[in-house]
Amino acid sequence: MTRYEAYLRATENEMSIDREDMRFNKLDALYDFIVLRSSKFIHRLKKTVWFYTFVFKISAFFWWLFIFPLLIFFEVTKFTCLCVLNKKNKRQLQGDVIIALTHRVTDVVLRLPNDERPHSWLTVPWVSLQSKSIPEGDERISFLCMLKGEDIVGAMLDAWRSALAFAKKYPEPTNKLQTYTAYSWFLLWRVLSREGQAISSIWFANHYDRWAVLLDQLPLPAKRVMLQHGLARDIALPKLPTKIENLSTFYCFGETSRQLFYEAVFARGKSIVCKLLPGAIPLQNIPSTSGIKQKVLIIGEQIDPEKECLIAKEIVAFHSNVDVYIKPHPVCSTQIYKNIQDKRVTIIMDKDMFPRVDVALCTYSTLGLEYSASGVAVIWHAKLSVKEVVKQVGQYLTTASI
Repeated sequence: MTRYEAYLRATENEMSIDREDMRFNKLDALYDFIVLRSSKFIHRLKKTVWFYTFVFKISAFFWWLFIFPLLIFFEVTKFTCLCVLNKKNKRQLQGDVIIALTHRVTDVVLRLPNDERPHSWLTVPWVSLQSKSIPEGDERISFLCMLKGEDIVGAMLDAWRSALAFAKKYPEPTNKLQTYTAYSWFLLWRVLSREGQAISSIWFANHYDRWAVLLDQLPLPAKRVMLQHGLARDIALPKLPTKIENLSTFYCFGETSRQLFYEAVFARGKSIVCKLLPGAIPLQNIPSTSGIKQKVLIIGEQIDPEKECLIAKEIVAFHSNVDVYIKPHPVCSTQIYKNIQDKRVTIIMDKDMFPRVDVALCTYSTLGLEYSASGVAVIWHAKLSVKEVVKQVGQYLTTASI
């Protein structure tokens, strides 16, 4: 498969993911086009449909005339400057390497025993990784250290060629917005294709997006190792036009996830070694308010924060001996939770804080699995009403207090 074919197929996967997210979040009835990354700002999309319809359609109208050329110009300028600044820091990729194309990769890699995981990390400037998230002693390599002028120019030509081909294949005006990452996609492809020949294995935590397809289709002899970083929703796993074909090992959270990925993500007939990711997390004791001893954690999701707020209010209304903690999803605004005016409801802003509680509530979340593996009762409330959730919380707390 050529890099152009790989890009088209990778972008088709992104369209499938966005389309399924819209259906799952009930946005398909509000918008007559595919909204990019709808799950990242679903709350606002539901409130101001007219505004986002206008923004996306006016962006599509000016995409080729103004926006895409300006975006490419900005990218070329930026990476030219970064290439010059890093030309003296040449590094070599070899052995087992973690490709950090999602900020959540550190969360899953560092679950593994020290002697089982790689200790070299390849980072890219468009994914923010805090230095402290990579253990001391591990090697951190920026792909900017391997960037050449020919990559910068070549990626620009590749981006224009493939973006126009994609727009021709999918003529719906707003579909062309999917090409906004074309330049960085081809830039990474070019660098890894040349500099990655000595890599023994590529480790990554992208599941089936454009970056997962890139790493899967790179013309390299390296083994591919995927780590599951999120909980696959069985009712909303997209029908992917492009499957992952070259995987050798898959670290997953359990048998359910293994089956879902085998059916929906991996190409059929491939031999893949599956290993279990350690699930337990370090829970921390927190002082209760007014002597209250029982605690409930609501694990925030992108799907329905309004429901989570209602659950919190109902729990404190019906159970006078309970403190409620809300841990917002890392990509969601916390403003909606701050509107809950009750001293027994606490919003946890520290992403590394995992309170020890009696019951945890979530819809579809890896954190729910982690709490379960740590010995905490978990209520999965995606298909439950607020009333049913509050009732089940009461039953769990009654049993826990006996």
